[in-house]
Amino acid sequence: MKELPPYLIDPFAPITAFSKWVGRVLTQWLPEHPLTAFLEYWIYDFVKVAILLVLTTTLLSFVRRLVGVNWLRRSVGRADWKGTAAGALLGVFTPVCSCSVTPLYASLVHAGASRQSAGAFLFAAPAVNEFAIVVVLIALGWQGALLYLALGLGAAMITGRYAHKFGLEPCEVCNTPLMQVFHDGRRAPLRMLMESARESVGLLRRLLVALLVGTALAAILVNYNLRPVEVMLQIGHAWWSP
Repeated sequence: MKELPPYLIDPFAPITAFSKWVGRVLTQWLPEHPLTAFLEYWIYDFVKVAILLVLTTTLLSFVRRLVGVNWLRRSVGRADWKGTAAGALLGVFTPVCSCSVTPLYASLVHAGASRQSAGAFLFAAPAVNEFAIVVVLIALGWQGALLYLALGLGAAMITGRYAHKFGLEPCEVCNTPLMQVFHDGRRAPLRMLMESARESVGLLRRLLVALLVGTALAAILVNYNLRPVEVMLQIGHAWWSP
């Protein structure tokens, strides 16, 4: 039986290969040393995570821009479980932090979204986004990412369903540039794609320090064999351990 190409078995194989090549090229002039291996892995891991973040953010942001106000009213305007699920799914395609989600939540309600679907969106947007999914995917594989996505959507739907008990009502409709993502869908797809790409680059800039620190810690764990379980077992045998 003919073997499948690596990119069909692992869709991230080209990104992984390119990231390894970048790390190898940038460190090949350094002498052989544990620090060189650490630096090579750090560059590789950072480039890989950064590419995945930019690609997924651009794709999901583009999909988000393709939906217009009419679709929002037909889907998230419902107060039943279907409307709640639509609000939660829309939150997945709207990668914002908890401090930026409030204007979007207010604009959803202003556009005709039900309190249930808007409540599910309020939970899902900052909690279940592509950055978190990419991190879980890299750390735990696709099974862990699917479990994280399912649990996050379930929690968002429960939150939205009981939004009236939590008093999730916006005080006013916030007039911010973030509200402009809910448009009528008349702009050209190429322009929307460019806007999505700029948004993904902006997200990468905001998360640059966190990515550098996180990938550096991963490089330390991998290159110095600091597996958390083994370290804890070694600590357990120490005379000063509890």
